[in-house]
Amino acid sequence: MLRLSKPFTAGFLTLGLLVGLSIPSFAESPTLAEKTVTSSTTSTSSTTSTTTTLAPRPTVIPSSQTTQRPSTGGPLTQLLTSLWNDIISNNIVAARKLFLPLSAYSHLKGIPTPGYDWRVRLMAFFNLDFATYHHALTAGQVASLESIGIRQSYAHWIPPGYCENKLGYWHLPGPRFVYSQNGVTKSVGVLSLISWHGIWYIIHLGPNPRNTNGGELYNLASGPGVVGPPGSC
Repeated sequence: MLRLSKPFTAGFLTLGLLVGLSIPSFAESPTLAEKTVTSSTTSTSSTTSTTTTLAPRPTVIPSSQTTQRPSTGGPLTQLLTSLWNDIISNNIVAARKLFLPLSAYSHLKGIPTPGYDWRVRLMAFFNLDFATYHHALTAGQVASLESIGIRQSYAHWIPPGYCENKLGYWHLPGPRFVYSQNGVTKSVGVLSLISWHGIWYIIHLGPNPRNTNGGELYNLASGPGVVGPPGSC
């Protein structure tokens, strides 16, 4: 188990607990007829990276937020496919470009030291989780991505004032990588994505909150597993 050099403070662990809270009735509920969105992939190398064309991430982050709903179609699938490729190839530098930028988090969060929280909690856990996902997906036979599960109706707007945020944002919980490894179909989730100015970013790869300071997989399961759950922030 990977560990941080030192444990987090109780204050930031308390802050992390807020992500597990359920959101009031503005969160959408799925319909029974709704199906998981899947994306077929094409193997391009022996490491089973998949083809994707991800639009460039903005180099200058706008200081203002927008209520624009980010796409839960192609651009989101491309983002998650890029994350998968980065995990398989162990390219943490590229993967960090998919993570919510510090400047956006500083504008979004209504806490005294958002920069510190971003560095020692969010990005620190992302780094640890990334290493854990890479190890799990490349131990033995390298995993081959079969599909990406997304529940579009789970995307919901979080208004200002919730979860210690001073600005609103779109939130999407629990998309899943469905993959084959060592002859077995498995799946693992990405806990949480949020939007800044109409673009999705990873905010939590593994669980939040968690009981340890180590990297963890989110909802590893045999078979395709279950997208979500809905709600949270």
